[in-house]
Amino acid sequence: MNGKLKTILTFALCLLPAAWSLAVSVQPPQSQGELRPKNEQPLAIHIHMVHLREFDLRQGKAIAKYEFHNAGKKPITIKNIKPSCGCIQVRMRNQGKSIQPGEEGEFYLEVDTTGETSGFHEYRVRIDYVQADDEKNLISENVLYRVEVPRKKITVRPRALIFYQLSPQETSQTMQLTDFRPGGSFKIRHLQVDSEFLTVGEAATAKDQYGNLQISIPVTAKGSVPSGKHTGSIIIDTNDQEFPQLRIPVLIFGPQPALDGKQDANSP
Repeated sequence: MNGKLKTILTFALCLLPAAWSLAVSVQPPQSQGELRPKNEQPLAIHIHMVHLREFDLRQGKAIAKYEFHNAGKKPITIKNIKPSCGCIQVRMRNQGKSIQPGEEGEFYLEVDTTGETSGFHEYRVRIDYVQADDEKNLISENVLYRVEVPRKKITVRPRALIFYQLSPQETSQTMQLTDFRPGGSFKIRHLQVDSEFLTVGEAATAKDQYGNLQISIPVTAKGSVPSGKHTGSIIIDTNDQEFPQLRIPVLIFGPQPALDGKQDANSP
């Protein structure tokens, strides 16, 4: 091999790495769908586990929110949300409606802690769904719901009373106080109403289905209420050192005010 040929070969070998680098750099980038792992589920749930350690026991319910979106290329439809316990109520708006690619959604898991013992509880929930054009292939996803139920004492339901007095008729609701403490001697000493449009009836004492002391109080809103919004409260004085007084807010909506100058259609 003469010196000239040797020089040409050496120069060509030096150019090979640069040429390879240039060829790789000009390749078209992969799409986001191609970069996804093959085993990724179309239903992308943002949080697979909710752990509630603190919540308001006065309402008696622990509520968890789960958000998701359709990460696939086809519309999906959620067919069923199946909890491992019948104590869980599922709430999802437009369940069974087609969810388009990229569209977001949410559902709620609600535990009525009234019948649950205090301490740690774990629930498993399975979400079954299908993709468009593949209705027979049911796909499942699972989430976990953990709730730490604190020691229950006194609950008031509802936490606030709302009346819509749009007609001259009276409206009544029942307020319930439940004492979850064993061997309690909770009693009402005095009931006071801080509203001229409300009256309360006689309190009735009984036991709920779990054997807890429960006091029911009927509350009635008068029929003739001025237009607009009116606020008030019900004040309950008790013999309990831990809960000597309970105050329940009340909101009353009267009829809509008549517009100035507006006459009845039958008037001259």
